[in-house]
Amino acid sequence: SGESEEYSQTIPIKKSKVFSKKNLDFIDLDHKNIKFIDIRAYGDSGWSWTHESPAMAADFGAAMDNFSPSGEIYRGDINFINWESTIGYTCDEWHAPYVRGRSYAFLARPENIEQAIERGIGVFALSNNHTRDCVSNSDTGLNGQLTTVKYLQETKTTYPQLEFHGISEKNKNEVSIITKELKGTLIKIAFASYYTGRDNCPHSVCAEDANDILQNFKKTEADFKILMIHTMSDQSKLVQV
Repeated sequence: SGESEEYSQTIPIKKSKVFSKKNLDFIDLDHKNIKFIDIRAYGDSGWSWTHESPAMAADFGAAMDNFSPSGEIYRGDINFINWESTIGYTCDEWHAPYVRGRSYAFLARPENIEQAIERGIGVFALSNNHTRDCVSNSDTGLNGQLTTVKYLQETKTTYPQLEFHGISEKNKNEVSIITKELKGTLIKIAFASYYTGRDNCPHSVCAEDANDILQNFKKTEADFKILMIHTMSDQSKLVQV
């Protein structure tokens, strides 16, 4: 998190009890204990050099294996990731030229997503400041957002456990529903991703969509409701949400 203090929290399903102390050692979670569900979320993630087309070789899985060979560090009962790049093989036009320290644009091959899924990461938050990095893709005839959706839908035919939110051709403000058996119990999770850094984002969820997303959450019955919010330096919109 970048904070100087370390925190540990214990969260039973029915009743929350949070402990906060300085320098508290990591507490191992007993995955066999049915009273607890280990939900992990992380980012910002991707696998790309800036402004590189064709996209670099897909080695996200190898990087994860190097980071944690057993997967113990990143793998919980259900895992969410903020993916910060468009998905595809080539990009013909970037949203802006490269400017060191100011403008970066990323493109990742779909195989990176497959490698993440194979390592237990199945839920992707896509609405962030790199969602629109690619403006035009001649391979698909689509923009970067819809090219991302195309490849993810293709990936889902092989990996049906894949879930994602933040980009959609028509229904971007609908909340994704994930039904998953965890610890012998069927759990229903409402999930969405949202970016505060732009007012309007065609095909992706941005500031103007906040009310619709929140209202859809309120109308949805679920055991867990998870909204992954990506923001920039101005935190005021985040606080308002």
